[in-house]
Amino acid sequence: MSARYMGRAAGGVSGVQGIMQGYPIKTSEFGRVLVSDDLIKYQITEIMASPIAAISATPLLISTSASLLLASRTEHVTRIPKSSQASTMFSPESFYRPHILVVGGSYGGLSVVANLLNLMKGGAQMSSPELPPELENVPKAQPRITILDERDGIYHTMGSPLVMSSSSFAREAWRCFKDIPQFEEDVRVVQGKALSIDVASRVAKYHKHDEDATQEMPYDFLVVATGTQRRWPVVPEALHKTEYLQNIDSHIQRVRDAKQVVVVGGGAVGVEFAAEIKTMFPKTNVTLIQSRPTVLAAEPLPAAFKQKAAERLEELGIEVRLGCRVVTQTKTSIEGHNTNVLALSNGDSIVADEVVCTNLPHNASTGFLPKEILDEHGYISVQSTLQFPSSIVNAELHYAVGDAVSWSGIKRVGNAFIMGQFVATNLLMQIHGGAWALPFRRPGDAVDKNPAVPTKLVDCPPMKPMMALSLGKVALVYRGDDSGEWTEEDQEAVVGRGLGIEPLELLVEQNKAHFWATA
Repeated sequence: MSARYMGRAAGGVSGVQGIMQGYPIKTSEFGRVLVSDDLIKYQITEIMASPIAAISATPLLISTSASLLLASRTEHVTRIPKSSQASTMFSPESFYRPHILVVGGSYGGLSVVANLLNLMKGGAQMSSPELPPELENVPKAQPRITILDERDGIYHTMGSPLVMSSSSFAREAWRCFKDIPQFEEDVRVVQGKALSIDVASRVAKYHKHDEDATQEMPYDFLVVATGTQRRWPVVPEALHKTEYLQNIDSHIQRVRDAKQVVVVGGGAVGVEFAAEIKTMFPKTNVTLIQSRPTVLAAEPLPAAFKQKAAERLEELGIEVRLGCRVVTQTKTSIEGHNTNVLALSNGDSIVADEVVCTNLPHNASTGFLPKEILDEHGYISVQSTLQFPSSIVNAELHYAVGDAVSWSGIKRVGNAFIMGQFVATNLLMQIHGGAWALPFRRPGDAVDKNPAVPTKLVDCPPMKPMMALSLGKVALVYRGDDSGEWTEEDQEAVVGRGLGIEPLELLVEQNKAHFWATA
């Protein structure tokens, strides 16, 4: 028989001490103790927030009959505020509550968390064109969920073209985690940056925001939903809503005052940015510069779709320059007015009061992960269940969703949400049934020496290349039809209000279930 202390004091947080067969243990913010003998490996993840619960100082007794008993009392919980229910280690029925760490709180991570909460409360998955099968049973103890994210809230990245043109909408597009009712009761949020993941010991190292000390967070299951790194103004650089709004208001004022705006980059982001600027500020001259011979050149979309996108931009009054790139950008003053002169590769030059660059490289935010799970481009390789590659230790306890994953289709919000639904289903299937349920049994339950075959998890389907491109009041919609057919539809009817902000409203208002198939 052996006992091994896995937890460490986090940030100097002290806790209640006990004795485990002569081995000292100490509660901390994210401690974990692993206890094993010949028949059972039973893991206890300590409470995630202190002071919330106190573990009895009575010794933990480890029986050789494969039962883990707490000598005189199970976990003793005192004065738990409503906002801290997500942190208690055991359910009222004494079932252990496994800890799910979600790194990244944007669309993919949001989908995992929202669907977990819905399913655990007896609800259904959010509406989607690719729904996982219904769960026959749910765990008797709701898992504890932690979101680790660099920002203090969820930012509606898909709405950036509108955000950068509308101060009023910008205030809706960033929802602070503390303002989400479900998170207050069921989810712990840590603002910080992941530094590394040890898949063997299941410990994440991270920095809390504005703190230099490296801290550790044990977990039972990990979901990576960190997306890709994009630059301002495609996404905010700010980590707090107050700073973000200051930056946005300054940017919008410059665009409002500009006579000439140049958008560099003809991908989907650049096309939508140009369209929104022209729609919001119709008197402003807008030029889009694309180095390739067509807009949307890198996307697997029908040629006619790309051609129509360029034509629609011109119908809005936007000048589209294809097959040339910006060689230099020089700040200058013309008649006392600060401006920019852009020299193009075809020998032309353009004067622009404001330049919006959307063509900067964006890479997967996966630098904190082990290299062996990444492909040659830095994206996460996954199995069809969205778990880490089977060659990785503890692969079955590690998942990835969203843009950071190497997966079929165009990287878009719809895919991230669907992937999150399948991960939520698989997590609950693992926690509830089969051999994976073994570590999460009630203390004192007998353990079958021949446990059931592990529950078969569900496979996430391959994604077709799909897109709903917002161009003013019109959206060009391609649903991945093999015939290459696409349609021109009402933008708000297809994408939704605010370029698809409904998922954030779903969490805040808890009364909507809208989902889009093509966003």
